[in-house]
Amino acid sequence: YQRRVHGPLMREGLILSAAHITGGGLLENIPRSLPKHLAARLHPLQWEFPGVFRWMYQQANLSWSDMAQTFNCGLGMVLIVKRENATSVLERLNNAGETATIVGELEEYHGGPSVIIENPEIAWAASMSPQAEEVIKSPVSKSDLPHVALIFNHTTEALKLLLDVNTNPNYPAKVVLVIVLNQPTTAHSEECDHAGVPIVLRSEFKGIDALLEQYKVDLVCLGDGGHDSIKLGSQWDGRVITVSPSLIPIAEGVDPLEYVLQSNCRFYGSTAYFLDTRKVGKYWAVIWQELSEVRTFNHSNEKIKHELTLCEGKALVRALEIVAGGELTYDSTKGLTVSKENKLDLSVV
Repeated sequence: YQRRVHGPLMREGLILSAAHITGGGLLENIPRSLPKHLAARLHPLQWEFPGVFRWMYQQANLSWSDMAQTFNCGLGMVLIVKRENATSVLERLNNAGETATIVGELEEYHGGPSVIIENPEIAWAASMSPQAEEVIKSPVSKSDLPHVALIFNHTTEALKLLLDVNTNPNYPAKVVLVIVLNQPTTAHSEECDHAGVPIVLRSEFKGIDALLEQYKVDLVCLGDGGHDSIKLGSQWDGRVITVSPSLIPIAEGVDPLEYVLQSNCRFYGSTAYFLDTRKVGKYWAVIWQELSEVRTFNHSNEKIKHELTLCEGKALVRALEIVAGGELTYDSTKGLTVSKENKLDLSVV
């Protein structure tokens, strides 16, 4: 990595720190590159877990922590960069012959492990299908993937996570449009400009259906209450994903922040589901639920609000991946249909 990483990228200040993943694996090497007030959260579905490690994991009946504390698990080097520099660093590394992708983000450290790996038992235990192996050998062009529109009110953290999927060569969808139902903030505009995705105000057009057709949108993600302000035609049946800031049906209809603070609950999260406005009553076509643990009850209200927003974004990113990848479909008359190749236990709550 000397010529490509410690050369121009380091000299230009684009690399804040780096961890060469050798003995000690991900859990011991990454913390050495971080200041003590930060922790790293990794998403193992965003990089390839090599077949030799998968074989050892399964045949030797190892725990995921054994793997992460011993091997690099497919990451030879981890670079820490500013969010605004991530795309340019990725492009330069990939153009130089490296295989680079965004594998996680940094967050405040509140005790416990300083490297958190999201759902490794799912990402690493599943046997890779022949179709998945073929995708890894010959990545699909982003232009051939399902086109996605994001519709938001205010939140920017979840929007950032969804825009980041465009930098993942193995993600099965591409964000092509952002619609903001209220006046966009500078953060909205900067994130969209950085990702190269157009942003449109709700007040600038009468009907959303025509705009979605103009951008050849296949799937819609509604964030932070967008479904309360917008109606889509019946042609979008099974193609609209939205999110609730609670683990439905737990604390349904209850303010999630108050639920955590008043009940001293040790966990909270968000639920991503198919939106079907024609259903009457309590019906949830759940796609994915993202869980977050309260590590300490000294969390501030703002900290928990921030974590809840991140949970919403992560739930939407994973749900979109499941739907765009064909693992799960929904029809208002037939309900949920799970692909035969889907290894996850998904159901309607």
